[in-house]
Amino acid sequence: MIGPLLWAAALALLHAEGRRRSVLAARADHDVRGPLCTARLALEGLEPCARVAAIDLELRRAALALDDLGAARRGRRAAVSREPVDLGRL
Repeated sequence: MIGPLLWAAALALLHAEGRRRSVLAARADHDVRGPLCTARLALEGLEPCARVAAIDLELRRAALALDDLGAARRGRRAAVSREPVDLGRL
């Protein structure tokens, strides 16, 4: 049988590991979000075309993935945003 001190130590280790993962996720979120925003802002000055639209779409998808990462850190899921999709453009 496992004693109470061993249970307490195991719980402390699990808590520390969860905290470490949370800190790593927060750093990744911070380190990636800035360049993503910069890239999206750089697209604003370009002539609209299919290539610019495709790059913007992928940058927005990456930002959504970061939102998921941030929400997961807090034990949640990111809010679902529903937008109409033009299947012809896809």
